[in-house]
Amino acid sequence: MLKIRIILSFLAFSCVVQAQENQPFLDQKVTYRLEGQTIVDVLKTLESNHEGLVFVYSSSAFDLQQKVSGGFRHVTLRVLLKEIFKGVKVDFQEKGSKVIIRPKKRDKPKGQTAAKEGSEVKKVELRSKPRVRPVQEKKVDTTTIRGSKEVEQQSKVLVAQEEIQTASNESTTLVSSLDTNIHVIRNEKYLSFEKRTFSSPRLNFPETAIDSSYLESKKRKRTLAKEQKALKRLQRQEERQNEEKKFRAYATSYTGLTQVGGKSGIQMGGSLVWLKNRRWGFGLSGYAVQRAVENDQVLSNDYRLAGGYGGFFVEYTPRPSDKIHLSFPILIGGGGVAYMQQVDRGLNLGNALIEDSQAFAVIEPGVAVEANLLKFIRVGASLSYRYTTDTTLNYQSNSDQIAAGSALNSLSFGVVVKLGIF
Repeated sequence: MLKIRIILSFLAFSCVVQAQENQPFLDQKVTYRLEGQTIVDVLKTLESNHEGLVFVYSSSAFDLQQKVSGGFRHVTLRVLLKEIFKGVKVDFQEKGSKVIIRPKKRDKPKGQTAAKEGSEVKKVELRSKPRVRPVQEKKVDTTTIRGSKEVEQQSKVLVAQEEIQTASNESTTLVSSLDTNIHVIRNEKYLSFEKRTFSSPRLNFPETAIDSSYLESKKRKRTLAKEQKALKRLQRQEERQNEEKKFRAYATSYTGLTQVGGKSGIQMGGSLVWLKNRRWGFGLSGYAVQRAVENDQVLSNDYRLAGGYGGFFVEYTPRPSDKIHLSFPILIGGGGVAYMQQVDRGLNLGNALIEDSQAFAVIEPGVAVEANLLKFIRVGASLSYRYTTDTTLNYQSNSDQIAAGSALNSLSFGVVVKLGIF
C-alpha cells in the first residue's frame, strides 16, 4: 500500500508540474523572497529559473535600478511583475516564450472618444440606413427605431473590433522590430537565486534611437578624440610618403667672417644638398679660409696663412613651411692648412713657396635663421663653430712656431643663399 501511495503521489506531482509548464508564463505560480534586489536582477533571476522565458524591454523606458523588497508565495508571474513595477503604468504581453514589457498608452479623453464613437455611428447609419419614403410627422415608425438601435449596437461592435485590430497590429510591429534589433541572452539552465547572477539583455538599437546623453558622455568624447588622432596620424604619414616620392635638392653659397691663426679672416664656400623630405637634407660641403697677407720678418717676404676643408653635410629644418624658420646644419670631414709665400702672378715669378703645411679633421655644427623669399630662393644668416685637430706650423730654418695647434678653431658668421626645389 505504501508503494502504491508513493507512485500515486509522484504521478500527481508530475501532472501538476506538466500542467504548470503547459500554462502561459504569466499565469504560472511562483514563490520568491526579495530583499533589496534591483528590477534588473529580479528579471534575470526569473529568466534563469523558468526555462525558455525571455523578457523583452527597453532600458530607457523604466528605472531598472529601483530596488524591490517583499515576500511572494504562490502568486502568478503577472502579479509578481505588477508588484515589481508598482507605481509605473506598464503592460505585459506574452508572445511564445517572450514576455514584452512596455509602458501603457495614455487613455484618450472621454470627450474625444465620445465624439469619435458618435462620428462612427453617424457613418454607419448613413451607410446602412435604407432609403425610405418620407412619413408624416405625427406617425412614429417603430421599425425605424428598432433599426437605429441595431445599427448603434453594430457600430459599437465595429469600433471595438477596430480598436482590437489596431492594438494587435501595434504589438506585432513592436515585437517584429524588437526581434530584428534586440539580441537577447538566453539561459537554458535552472539556477538558484543566490548562486549566480546574469547580465542584462543587450539592446542594439539603431543610431536614431541612441540616447543623447550617451552621445555626450565622456566615453564617446574619448572615442572621437582617439579617432581624430588616428586620422591625423594617417594624414601625416601620407604627406611624408608623398614628400619622399618628390625630388628635392638645392645649392648654397656662403660668405662670412672667421678667425685664422688668432687674426680676422674670411670664409667662403657652398654645399650641394639632396632633400629626403622637406625637413632632412644630405649632401657635400666645402669651404676655404684665409687671412690677410703680412710681411714675415724671419723669411723677409710676404706670406699668408690659408686653408680649406670639406666633407659630409647634414641639415635638419623643423618647420620649413614657415616664412621665417630655423635650420641646424653640421659638417663632418677634413682639410689642410698652409703657410705660403705671396707671389705676384703678373710677373710670372713661378709657384708660391710653402714654408709648412698640416692636414686635419674637422667638425662644424651650426644654426641658421632663414626666410622664404620666393618658391625657389631662401636667404639666411648662419652662426657655426669650427673645431679641428692639430694644425701646428713651424719654420724650416728654426724651431719657431708659425701657427698653433688650434689656429682654425673659431666661430664663423656669414650669409647663406639657397637656390633649389624645396
